[in-house]
Formats: sequence, C-alpha cells, structure tokens
Amino acid sequence: MLPDELVKYILSFINVETLKKLELFKKYGKDVLQIRFPDKKRSILQGTYQNIQQLCFTCENPLNNCYILTLCPNCNIYSKEIYNTPLFCIECVPISDELRSKYCKIKGLLLKECNFCEKRIIFYRIDTKMNNFEKIDKK
Repeated sequence: MLPDELVKYILSFINVETLKKLELFKKYGKDVLQIRFPDKKRSILQGTYQNIQQLCFTCENPLNNCYILTLCPNCNIYSKEIYNTPLFCIECVPISDELRSKYCKIKGLLLKECNFCEKRIIFYRIDTKMNNFEKIDKK
C-alpha cells in the first residue's frame, strides 16, 4: 500500500468526474482539492467537496429540487475540468419574500453579503419544479 500523501498526490491528477466515482474520493477528496487549489481557504474547499457530492456547501444536507446558487468570484473554484460556484440548501440561506422584494422584482434573486468572504454577491434560488423567473408582484 502506498503512503497517504502519495495517494493524494496521484489522485490530484485524475479528472473530477472520474474521481468522484472512486471510493478513495470519499476518504481523500478534501485533501485532493487542497493540492489542486492551494490558494483557496479550507472552508471553501470543504464546501466544494460537499457540492461535488450533491450536498449543501455548509451543512451537508442533500441538494434537492430547490437550492441556492451564489455568484461569488472569491468562493468559486474553476479549472479546465471543474467549475463550482457554491450551492446551498434553502435552510442555510433563507430568502424571505420581504427581503427579496427589497432588492429585486424577480422571484428568487437577492443581493446580499457572501457567507464566507462578506462581499456583496447575488444569491439565486434554483427550483427545478418551478419557473425561476415568475414575478413576485404577479397577480
């Protein structure tokens, strides 16, 4: 058996789509992302690892039909084969109708501070069962 550090290094060269199918990814995935993206914060890499597994960026709840996509350039991870913008479950980024309507008339779109870098970013609710562009004030 190879030492863990060597296994992680070798895994860091494998395509993410292939890597996430391997049992080793569950054990070494966070460390592999750290090798690939050494400039990113550990909390962002942890969230990216969870998103790759279709889990919430912060709480590990499964991402179901309705979740929140954030457009944050500081928290995104991207390379030739991976692009991850943080995805959160509804419980981690509650968006009330009152708060949403302050900023935008499009249902599900909100401008607020990022949970990780505190810059103002766009949070967008994705609902695969509804039309995301339904107007709030539609009667």
